[in-house]
Amino acid sequence: MSNNMNNISINIIDSIIMMIENLDEPWGIKSINSEHIYMNNSASLFTNTPKNFSIEGKMDEAFPNTWSELFHELKEHDELTKIEFYTTRVIEIDYWNGSSTLIPYISEKIPLLNKDKECIGILWNAKKYLI
Repeated sequence: MSNNMNNISINIIDSIIMMIENLDEPWGIKSINSEHIYMNNSASLFTNTPKNFSIEGKMDEAFPNTWSELFHELKEHDELTKIEFYTTRVIEIDYWNGSSTLIPYISEKIPLLNKDKECIGILWNAKKYLI
């Protein structure tokens, strides 16, 4: 990627971070290689990520959480999202938000596209699944 394209990608990511950082729902950004780039505070709480754990550049399997055991499936969702260019939705059940009981959430992965419609990353969010 050219330096100019790199700057455009960084500007897109920075703009998205500004948009999601104070939202009450969990939102995060992953790189094209499924490395975590950013999680808002709600996402850190949702995923039970320790405050002293640096997420930048980490793959799902590196997280010290129960859901990290599903890294193969999570990576598959990432791949599907970036190849097919559409939002992938799955139900994920875990001990979200530090709960002592299993709770279902709908997780969405949205492809981040540049002006040339190339996938440059993945935007994700999670919403409680209400039955």
